[in-house]
Amino acid sequence: MTGARILLAMLGASLTIASNAFAQDERQCMAPVAITEAIVHDAAFYDFQSFVGDGAAPAFVLGHLSPTRDREDAQDVHGTAVFVREGDQWRAFLPRPGESVIAAYVARESGAFILVTQWQSEGPGQSWTLLRSSDGLATGACTDIRFPETLNNPSWANEALDLVDLDINARGRGEIIAHAETDDDGPLWYAYRTSDHGARWSNPRRLRSERQARSGIYTPIDLDADASPDLIAALQAYAAGR
Repeated sequence: MTGARILLAMLGASLTIASNAFAQDERQCMAPVAITEAIVHDAAFYDFQSFVGDGAAPAFVLGHLSPTRDREDAQDVHGTAVFVREGDQWRAFLPRPGESVIAAYVARESGAFILVTQWQSEGPGQSWTLLRSSDGLATGACTDIRFPETLNNPSWANEALDLVDLDINARGRGEIIAHAETDDDGPLWYAYRTSDHGARWSNPRRLRSERQARSGIYTPIDLDADASPDLIAALQAYAAGR
């Protein structure tokens, strides 16, 4: 085999591995974060959020890493960090670097999760990222959900969608219901649909009025509830011992 063919074969193999590990964007989806005392300390600045675990779904802690914190890597490592508990061990990742988790959903029997992130610095971003994991956040894939082109049109008005509800059934069919307050048309309601467990979504469709997503296997995680003191203490102790 010639040198050029060997190089192409190695490149193809590396791209295949990256694609399997990170799905649509291997550089940005589930970027690993080393757990240190400094990282855990910084992530606590805006208060932790947590999920205590249930059934096949593991416990996790969410903490925000600011891009303006006094660290050399602050511009490279920022956004919501997800700290996942695995027995006595912990691991951490950024679902989509720079973005904040705005909603989380869990299918307790299977341990599947959907985390929804959005750019939040200097105003809301014009899309969501959906991180889908079928194995308790061990691996996952990210999908971008673009907002309707009619928002901020013909001129910028800082309009964005609010996520109202999300659910997917066991056969992979599901919906996202979203709401926007607009200057010209007042409140608007939209629905996105999927038929492949959230890997791909339709363009947004206008709804006549508010409603919930059709029932499925996911339930929302209350991120406004107080974080578990026991989980936070366990994470801090783990970081201190490393």
